[in-house]
Amino acid sequence: MTTPARGYSHGWRRARLVLRKIDPWSVLKFSLLFYFCLLLIMLLGSAIVFAILKAFGVISNIEKLVTDLASTPYTVSGGAIFRWLFLFGLLGAIVASAVTVFLAFLYNLIADVVGGIEISVAERE
Repeated sequence: MTTPARGYSHGWRRARLVLRKIDPWSVLKFSLLFYFCLLLIMLLGSAIVFAILKAFGVISNIEKLVTDLASTPYTVSGGAIFRWLFLFGLLGAIVASAVTVFLAFLYNLIADVVGGIEISVAERE
């Protein structure tokens, strides 16, 4: 039976990697898809909450309260609410992606000065 080489422990191979550059194009693609998925999750969660509120009569009570206070008929339109939520969410996803790409550029500039981030990885042989 052979003994493991010095610096290795029982079948693990270790390596040190340095992350010197992040590709802004791949960051843009990943962040657009990531934030769009978050938008869809937020819309689904909002639709569930809206359906529950409507089922318990909270929406109709709000409509009645606003109608009584304003003396004009008022209705809460779920379609309009979700249209605005989608538009604001889409705008937020675009802005967040732009910020993420800017941070990738900023990381690349800082990594040029300090040499990047050193990462130790290990894998079984």
